[in-house]
Amino acid sequence: MMKKTTSALAVAALLGTGAASAATFQVNDNTSFGVAANIGYSYVDGTNADGSSNTRLADNSSDLRFSGEAVSDSGLTSELYIELDKFGTTDGDVLQDINTDQMYIGLGGDFGNVQLGTDIGTYGVVDGLKDIDIWSGVTGFGNDDDNAIRYTLPEMNGLSVQLGANAYDDADEQGDGTSVNAGVVYDLGNVSLSAAVDNRGGLDTGDDTLYGLGVATSLGGANIHATYEEDTAAEVTLMSLTSTYSVDSWYFYGVAQSVEGDDEAALQNVVTAAGDDSVTQLNFGVGYSIMDNVTVYAEATRQGQDNDAGDQNSLSVFVSF
Repeated sequence: MMKKTTSALAVAALLGTGAASAATFQVNDNTSFGVAANIGYSYVDGTNADGSSNTRLADNSSDLRFSGEAVSDSGLTSELYIELDKFGTTDGDVLQDINTDQMYIGLGGDFGNVQLGTDIGTYGVVDGLKDIDIWSGVTGFGNDDDNAIRYTLPEMNGLSVQLGANAYDDADEQGDGTSVNAGVVYDLGNVSLSAAVDNRGGLDTGDDTLYGLGVATSLGGANIHATYEEDTAAEVTLMSLTSTYSVDSWYFYGVAQSVEGDDEAALQNVVTAAGDDSVTQLNFGVGYSIMDNVTVYAEATRQGQDNDAGDQNSLSVFVSF
């Protein structure tokens, strides 16, 4: 199951800029409402499957976000979140319909937090350790699907647990049934351990399990993450090493990942132009915050495929409020 690329706003938060923050309005003593907008452009020089060049200016994660929260006298907290994208911000984009990228409602209290909606999977506790690209990154798995429910237990001595489920039917064209999944993070102080699993029940993949393990630490001011993932349906294994480093207004990042299939055909389930049963993927870049809400990035990605297919170089700019 392929993942969806994380919005550049999440990466911008690592810079400590205002690019990832929303304007929050206090409706009354118990209720607040937030609005955030982001427009991003990327100039991309990529390589097609036949080795030819593909240069273009493209929209990059432009979106509009709404959030709300209300706290009752009993201590319960209700929430809602809506993220809209697909606005077609360049001439090359054809605007068909504004897309609801993510939407959920939630209720929280001493019992934890329950959310119902879309794109609230639990696998991000592992995939999020390497999903740091701005334009095009390494291969990733995920379970941020529709018709989802997620229960986050109260944190207990550094242990965070998320339990989730996704319902599928024939209209989804993915299968008919319910997928059960979970994500766990254990914070030991200077080291954090994470694990995620999804049984993918009812999916057309044949109910084969997706799972991942991760570890995160810091060394000399740099964040260092390592992951191991296996998709038993695609018969593909991912192993990655990620590092990020911020200093003043600069942000540096890089990911190296080995993608291995049981054979060449298996690997082509996730790396379509692979000419072997394994490839090495690289993604690295640098970001600079011009001001609190304006950030620029230069990034390069190498997919390790035949004819350099999928390789990308990009220059990006984001303005956010």
